[in-house]
Amino acid sequence: MISMLLIFCTMVINRQLNYLFETDLGFKFENRGYIYGSEKDREIAHILSGIPGVEEVLTGYSLLLPYKGGHIWLFSVNEGSEKEKNMKVEALTFSVEYMQYYGLRLLEDSFPEKADEVLINEAFVKNAGWNNAIGSTVMGERYRVVGVLKDVYNESPLTPPRPVVYCFPGVLDTYNNFALFRYGTGEWKAVRARLESIFHETYDPKDIEISGSEEAYREYIRSEQMLLGVLSVVSLACVVISLFSVYSLISLACERRRKEIAVRKINGARVKDILRMFTREYLAVLVISAAIAFPLGYLWMNDWLEQYVKRTPVGVEIYLGIFLLLAILMALCTGWKVWRAAVANPAEVVKSE
Repeated sequence: MISMLLIFCTMVINRQLNYLFETDLGFKFENRGYIYGSEKDREIAHILSGIPGVEEVLTGYSLLLPYKGGHIWLFSVNEGSEKEKNMKVEALTFSVEYMQYYGLRLLEDSFPEKADEVLINEAFVKNAGWNNAIGSTVMGERYRVVGVLKDVYNESPLTPPRPVVYCFPGVLDTYNNFALFRYGTGEWKAVRARLESIFHETYDPKDIEISGSEEAYREYIRSEQMLLGVLSVVSLACVVISLFSVYSLISLACERRRKEIAVRKINGARVKDILRMFTREYLAVLVISAAIAFPLGYLWMNDWLEQYVKRTPVGVEIYLGIFLLLAILMALCTGWKVWRAAVANPAEVVKSE
């Protein structure tokens, strides 16, 4: 029962981790890095452009991953109506190049063409309670919404998307000192080593921060990876101990029931009948264990999954897979011992007894 419970928890955690890496987060962060260099981002961008393996460089834009926080505006929505309310909204600078760099997707209508036109994300629409966001105005009719972007999950997997408004450069009274760059697949180690060699010779290491978005995302789920590692080791140990225990019990049972087996064979029982007798007994133990472990595991892991914004489904295949796995392992561990007891010569057994 304990083995089943631990294996179930381990498989759900592993499945959730894989899901977090494979699910659509609303943007692309693979093969993307950044350099923070105070007010030297344009100089850094020039150097970046000449680094082998670097395919694209952008400056003056917000960094999506890791999340560094943006310019917060207090937006008034539904002004003049009973549903009027103020809403804290993160404002980010964007452009066509920026959207292509991160793979941001426009869900509704068109791309802005004027400085007073903005894009908003799905979370903005949901928080504002709008049925149709296109054409709506915000900030005292100062800006008009012309499109809706898919939500970006760029914080911890436990944090839901924030309402965001995307403005043209120059609208926000802020400047983002990040040099964003995209590198070729498998080039990160070489690119980073080259960058560190160049920048640490030119600038004070305290003024330059070099990192990758994939590293930042792994940092978000480090605790889950550590928990998975611990549970995997404990689960393996429990399974091994359980199998040794079952093997010992089977060996003892076969030794104690040698005479019973011999009498059954003398009375016409076949080898498969003896095997079925033992299989039925230990299959019942397995079924009882599953009946206790699986509901407990579901309650625990469902409560654990509830904290995530994006959750993997827990299908019936996990339960069947664990049950069949342990049934096969039990059969392999005990089958040989039972087989020997079943094919033994009953005459010799009765004589020795």
